[in-house]
Amino acid sequence: MTAVVAADGIPHAISPAISEPPPFTPGMGGIMRTTDVDRLHDLAPGWVEQSFQLGRGQFEGSLSFGQTGRMQFAVKDWRPGLLVRGSAPEGTAVLGFPLVDSAAGRLRGLSLASTDFGYISRSEEVDFRSTTPYRVFLIAMREEELEAYAEIVLGDRFGRSCAATGSTAGAVSRNDSARSSASASMPSTGPRTS
Repeated sequence: MTAVVAADGIPHAISPAISEPPPFTPGMGGIMRTTDVDRLHDLAPGWVEQSFQLGRGQFEGSLSFGQTGRMQFAVKDWRPGLLVRGSAPEGTAVLGFPLVDSAAGRLRGLSLASTDFGYISRSEEVDFRSTTPYRVFLIAMREEELEAYAEIVLGDRFGRSCAATGSTAGAVSRNDSARSSASASMPSTGPRTS
């Protein structure tokens, strides 16, 4: 993907040429509320996940999702805590943004604070846990497209940023990304562990 600066001075993204069919069926969406931990991931197509409740009490979870041909987006929430393992739709990478003010989320063992976002490349397994109730916004896209958008918006690709920190998937601070986009390079501070 490349950026083209139009006459109005605003950069516009041009999608890379991809010969494969779109990863998602456009126009699909749904909302689900459940008290069955095993059903939380059943609604969104393409995901293969297994969850284990962490904590006592009745499980409550919800999933709202929609998709275009190029991306799938969702909001998931649950209580009590949850361990989630599995994979995203084939060929896609995932960005996850916490919607709670809690550092209880862990992606592949790395702390995911409310000012961070998680990134999982297409070759990585989903390995997320939260010991408290949690809510997250997710975007799944072809990795090439997601990386190209990151390069335009942030000035670098997620994969290179994670590689600079010694991780191919993990938590990246939004504050660090904003600072780095101003200097046109991603931070080397990397993911935090607690």
